[in-house]
Formats: sequence, structure tokens, C-alpha cells
Amino acid sequence: MKSYGKVDETWDDAKFQTIIKDAICMAREQKKQFAVGQDTDGTVVVALSQEGYPPIFVCVATAWNDEKFQEDDIVLRNNDLHECSVGEMVPRVRDVLTKGIVNYGGLGFLSEGRNQLRDALGCANSLIQLYKSPFIVGQTDKGIMVAPLSERDKFLVVGSCVVTKNGYWSMSDKMSKGGCHYMDESAPPLATDGVARCSVMIHNPAVHIYCGILESGRLC
Repeated sequence: MKSYGKVDETWDDAKFQTIIKDAICMAREQKKQFAVGQDTDGTVVVALSQEGYPPIFVCVATAWNDEKFQEDDIVLRNNDLHECSVGEMVPRVRDVLTKGIVNYGGLGFLSEGRNQLRDALGCANSLIQLYKSPFIVGQTDKGIMVAPLSERDKFLVVGSCVVTKNGYWSMSDKMSKGGCHYMDESAPPLATDGVARCSVMIHNPAVHIYCGILESGRLC
């Protein structure tokens, strides 16, 4: 594993490109998958890709261990599993590491889509630990995305939810007054989390988002 410390104002695209290339070099040398990611304390790492680590996943470089191994056998994939060049990956890496914005692409089919949403929800929970503030998981014009509350206008209300330290909540605060479902008085207060009071707790967020997207017909 290689650690790069925490992101600050001195980090530019050249720095992000170096980190991606380090992941490629480590994959090439060890013939294994190496991920670019971030710990919940903000430390940026290139580490052997494992389930649940890095907790904030950005992209992975994969090498194939065979006799015909060549440089072109390195595959670089982002969160939506599409192959990208180093140049294409740089802005994605920058968005994740500096803004906490993670794109997962179009909603997958059936169990694939639910697993995709569970990965996104897990990422959101890790980002909450890092930023100490709520995040949104749901559908945008670019597909499934995880992003801070400041990006809420990009999300489809019925196909998204707000993830906080107190659980998962609807985005009904964006609906008209008649469409709001006010929280029960026994529910934990959300004022400190910056989530509007006209929200309802969601007990199965992956299913809530999945069904909301299907009902809206807004599949990417």
C-alpha cells in the first residue's frame, strides 16, 4: 500500500495523475488489482483492492497474470466499471477526493442494480465519517451518484435519499407542501444534520431508490 496524506489546496491534476499511474505500476508489478481510494480520516491511498477497502473507492487498475503480459493488459476502471484512460480518470478522481462526488453510472438490472446501490450507500456512509455531514445517494441525469447536500438539485427526488448519521431519509423536503410527510415526533431530530423536517425515515434505502427510479422512468 502507498499513502499520500490528505488532500489540500496544493493538489492539482498532475498530482492526481501521478496517483493513478502509481496504481497502474503496482498492478503491473504485482499482477493484482490496486485501487485508488481514501480512508475515512481523509488519507488518500493506493492499496490492494479488497471488499470494503478502500472504504471510499475511486478506481481500480487490474493486471492479468499470464505469460503474454504486456503494458496494454492493464485495465483501468472507475466506479461504474467502464474502462477509462488516465486522462479520463483524472477529473473523476479529483471529484471524489476533493468534493466527495462519486458517479456509479446507469442503474443496473435487478440484483445488479440493488448491489450497485448498496455499494453507493456504503460509500456515502464512509463519506459521512470523513466530512461529518449528510450525503445524497440517488439518480441524476448522469446515473447513480453520491454527493453532498449542496448538489441536491441534481437529484431526482423520488429516486434518491439522504444518508445521515441518524439513518436514511426521503428527499420530500423538495416536494410541494401538500406532498410532504412530516417526521414522527419520536424520530431523531435532523436539524443538526441540515435535513429538512418534512422527511420520512427509509428502512430499505436500496429498494426505495430502485423502485423510485423505475416508477419515474428516468433510467440512464
